[in-house]
Amino acid sequence: MRPSFFHPWLTELALIARNSVRDLFRHWAQSLLHGAAWSMLGTLVLLGLLRIDGDRFGLVLRLLIQQPTVTTLVFAAFGFALTRAAILALADELREGCWGAMPVSGAATQRTLILATVVFAACAGLVVAGLLCLVALTASHWRDWFASAIVIMPGGLMLGAMAGCFAANRVHADRRPKRIRVGSSKPLVSLPGLNHPKLNFFAEWQRRELLRRWRSGGRIGQFAFLLLLIPANDGLSTMLGLLIVGLSLIWFGLALRASEDVIVGGTAVFAAMPLRFERFAAASLRYPLYALLGTIACSLIGLRLQQAPLLICAIYAVLLTSLAGLSLVLCWRYRHSAWRARARMPAETALLAVLFQQFGPAALALLAALLLRHYHVARVTR
Repeated sequence: MRPSFFHPWLTELALIARNSVRDLFRHWAQSLLHGAAWSMLGTLVLLGLLRIDGDRFGLVLRLLIQQPTVTTLVFAAFGFALTRAAILALADELREGCWGAMPVSGAATQRTLILATVVFAACAGLVVAGLLCLVALTASHWRDWFASAIVIMPGGLMLGAMAGCFAANRVHADRRPKRIRVGSSKPLVSLPGLNHPKLNFFAEWQRRELLRRWRSGGRIGQFAFLLLLIPANDGLSTMLGLLIVGLSLIWFGLALRASEDVIVGGTAVFAAMPLRFERFAAASLRYPLYALLGTIACSLIGLRLQQAPLLICAIYAVLLTSLAGLSLVLCWRYRHSAWRARARMPAETALLAVLFQQFGPAALALLAALLLRHYHVARVTR
């Protein structure tokens, strides 16, 4: 393989992998300890998966494959959104990060992005196929749905991933600077107590980035999809509640993404300053926490309008807080390469879903340990 055919970033990844393997053998005691810990976690997950009643999931899968077109489109949309975000983050890093000043041809960068998409889509398809195989192992009537599901679901995911790569490459190829309307990020109401006293205006930066994206039409596709989901034959309170919950989730998703992008940008801005990570984390946590509390409050109003019981409201609040916390600590850990956090988030979310299904509230201890682990790695990472 010629060095100029792909981006030198691949060579850097190979060197990092080789050094990581060398460190495994050099620090063999620590490697054995980590291996034992991961083995115990894998054993717990495997035991939990073996306790799953596969026929319940098989019934859901059977209902899904009865609508192959809709199921394919849903998995394709998920693969499109996931891959497009990851590829755009990688493209921005290659163009504006430490490789931005290197004389690398655009064709080599594009080939690298396509290769990354193929690998990412293949891994995602293998994960879905592996989950289907695990469900089939615990089901008695797996022959009724397995053959169709193993084609429709991973296939739709990979088709969406390829479409996401095409869309991301088109955005990446357009290097023209976007016009930003003057005053598009000016807030209507000032929140002076939101900023950290020792790192001023960081939360304001996150808030203005959200306002700029929201006012420029961010997530308008999700809003249109939400309108299609609202049933027309239900009561007014149910429709209003669903609309409130959906809008609050769309807004919070954009707020969390804008805050994480500002964390990545702030890491580059403060790279040459002797800034402690604890202070940086405390300042960057304020606005996402404020947005989370506001979203939970609005969502609870919407859920109560739909006559949801208090237990469902509590589970919803815990679930949203857990996912937001996991996304934030992953962003802190991989603040120098945001695409790794966004690629790792779905895998860890799936792992936590399996743990919560099998162990119930006891899985909150495992979630807390995972969050503390990511925070510790982020704190010691320079």
